[in-house]
Formats: sequence, C-alpha cells, structure tokens
Amino acid sequence: QGGSSLSKGQVELMLHRRMYKDDFKGVGEPLNETQFGHGLITRGRHWLFYSDLDSYGDHRDIGLDLFYQPVVSVGGDVEVGNIPRSGIQNTNKDLNVVTFERFDETSLIVRLENIRSKSEGGKMISADLKKIFGAYFSENFKELGLAGDRPIEKVVKDLKNHTKYDIGSVIVLKPLQIRTFIFNKKTAV
Repeated sequence: QGGSSLSKGQVELMLHRRMYKDDFKGVGEPLNETQFGHGLITRGRHWLFYSDLDSYGDHRDIGLDLFYQPVVSVGGDVEVGNIPRSGIQNTNKDLNVVTFERFDETSLIVRLENIRSKSEGGKMISADLKKIFGAYFSENFKELGLAGDRPIEKVVKDLKNHTKYDIGSVIVLKPLQIRTFIFNKKTAV
C-alpha cells in the first residue's frame, strides 16, 4: 500500500498490484504473489480526510476512533495473548494506551502515547500508572525502549533528563512521545 500526490489536486493510492509481466514502474519483475495456488487478495478500508492543517488533531481523533472500534467475535474461550482493557481508567483524551498485553507469564507490556504535537497545542501530560491500570499495576515496574526489547538506560543518552518529571507511578509524556513499560506481577496474569 502507498500513496502520493504527483500533481496538484490529485491523490493516487496504490492498494495492491498483480502483474504477470514487469510493468516497468520500478519493481523490475512481475508481481504475482500467490498463496495456496491462488493470487493474493487484499481487503481493507481506507479513509481519506481532506481539510486544512488546523483540523489535523480532529482527524487524529477520528482515526483513533476508527482504529479502536469494537470487534465482535463469536466462539469459545481462546487464549489470544491480550487481556481485557475493562480495568483501564484513562480519562485524558490526549493519552492513548497503544499497547496493553501479556509480555510473558508474569508480566504485562504497556505503551502510552501523548497524541498531540506542539503545533496543535500539545503539552506535557502526566499519567498515573497506578490509577490508570489499577489491579494490573505493579510497584515493580520498569521502563523499556519503544520496541520493548531493552532497558531504557540502553536507549536514551540522558536518563536523568528523560525521567526528570517522573515521580513514583506518575510519569510524564512530552508531545508525541511514546513510552513503554513492563509491569511484573507476583502471580500469573
């Protein structure tokens, strides 16, 4: 998938191409992806918002609402790795809980995002992990790099500056910042 605007007043969206011969548009080979002996079929929905830059924040809110629409499924109990979000108490509209899932048998990984940029009035926001995550929260928590694969100390150059506004379970996110945490639980989650 991709998109571009090569001419004023036009937008081109490429969803999926299937070619039996090279079309000489950059790939240098045929595009004939198959699965189980049949050509791949892609399905999806794209939303295009057209307006001025002043309403950028409104579009982000609409995009998050579309992305986090409820998914209704029918079936038996199946372990999918995620845990119910019903225990999350987030009242800050600029704070997005990006990730909330099992990391391993005894811990959870959590990613929080400040969704506003400075240009749209975004400010530093504080988030009390204990209040937001309630029973899921553990005083034995630590911050990781964005990917969740290494301690934050190995990622940021100035840890003191990175955490200078954090106090206990209350952490601070700068505009457009995402921070990742692990909550270690004493019992399995």
